Amino acid sequence: MSEKWTTNISGEVSGETIIRGYKLTDLVSKVNFTQAIFLVLKGKLPSEAEEKMLNGLLVASVDHGLGAPSTTAARISASVGNHLHTALAAGLLSTGKLHGGAVEKAAKILQENIGKTSAKDLVNHFEDKGKRIPGFGHKIYDVDPRTQALIEKAKEVSFPTKYLDFALEIQKELEAKKGKKLPLNIDGMIAAIISEMGFSTEVANAFFLIPRTVGLSAHIEEEMQEEKPVRRLSEDEISYTGPRGEKLP
Repeated sequence: MSEKWTTNISGEVSGETIIRGYKLTDLVSKVNFTQAIFLVLKGKLPSEAEEKMLNGLLVASVDHGLGAPSTTAARISASVGNHLHTALAAGLLSTGKLHGGAVEKAAKILQENIGKTSAKDLVNHFEDKGKRIPGFGHKIYDVDPRTQALIEKAKEVSFPTKYLDFALEIQKELEAKKGKKLPLNIDGMIAAIISEMGFSTEVANAFFLIPRTVGLSAHIEEEMQEEKPVRRLSEDEISYTGPRGEKLP
């Protein structure tokens, strides 16, 4: 016989669905969705400040326009006749280390180096290795307004900022080293917030994917209801270069 699967997350006990030690039926009337997310992922209910920060984080990440790669991919998938769950999967699978997937690595860097390495030494180490530090820089923004809003939120609810302060020190050193704006972006901000809350790096990317699922779902519905079928690039957006790379007349 195979070994039993075990979990301390949820289960059926005496006819009741139990989530992290709480009856699901009690949670329905006593907690909001933000609290439920924290409970399921962390194993306990959040403090008031943690709840407010997590809620702000989820709102800040809910959508970022049609031009975001994951949104474009989801809408293309929907345009060719796929159901919502397939188009949603296409969108989520289009996140990566440069879009939405940097939270885990950014959190790992913050958690492994805070109190051990100075921001300057950390930046120099990555520079020497020829590698970029995830969670900094943005294609559109010199200052990420989502990050700024969450910084203000942290002040408002008296949320601890040990990891955020370290991240902002890294930003300062990066910008001095590179001579250009490399703002703490939403991925890096999420990493700092969840590190302060004690979440492991393994679950870090979920804090981008959970809210973005909502935005993707809205875009998929809009694509299905309001756009013509089959998205594709127009021919004037494509340049065929030939087998050796030379442009044809």
